[in-house]
Amino acid sequence: MLNCYQFKNHISSYLDGEISLKKRQEFEEHLQNCPHCRQLLAQITHNHHTLHHLPAISVSDNFYFKLRNRIWADKRRQSEGQVFPLFRLKNIPSYAYGFALAFLAVIVSIVILNVQEAESPTTPIPPTVQSRITQPARTYSPSASATQPVPAQASQYGVVSQDSISEEDNGRSEAQPNFQDQIKTVKDQR
Repeated sequence: MLNCYQFKNHISSYLDGEISLKKRQEFEEHLQNCPHCRQLLAQITHNHHTLHHLPAISVSDNFYFKLRNRIWADKRRQSEGQVFPLFRLKNIPSYAYGFALAFLAVIVSIVILNVQEAESPTTPIPPTVQSRITQPARTYSPSASATQPVPAQASQYGVVSQDSISEEDNGRSEAQPNFQDQIKTVKDQR
């Protein structure tokens, strides 16, 4: 005996008369025992009968000619659209959009930073630095160092300290040691 699923698979064969004798008997046996399948077969039989009794439709003489031309025009339109199939948006993988967006964001941020940097005013030079830039360069005079006393640390290495030169030139009491000369002297002694 057939189940409902098998019954549905054999309905069209039963209506067309293309079912074997054994399957026909199983089909009719199931039809007597199942009211749901009996209703389904009645609906399908009614639709089948209605479709076979519809009036015939007549077409114009040039219908097939127009149909063929329309099909060719559609094919031509499709082939013209596929001239550059690599550049269609649907062929681009989705992660490529993310990379393109990230690249665009980097470029835009670089441009914005460059524009802001060009528009921002340069910071003014502090007055103390400006005064040191405008001061004349210090010169070393051997006669001045001869009259000044040499500190004990500097005389030990045979170096004249910057203190004596800066006090004479600027009249300041600030000590500005010249460590570069002391470093050179220590390196020479090694």
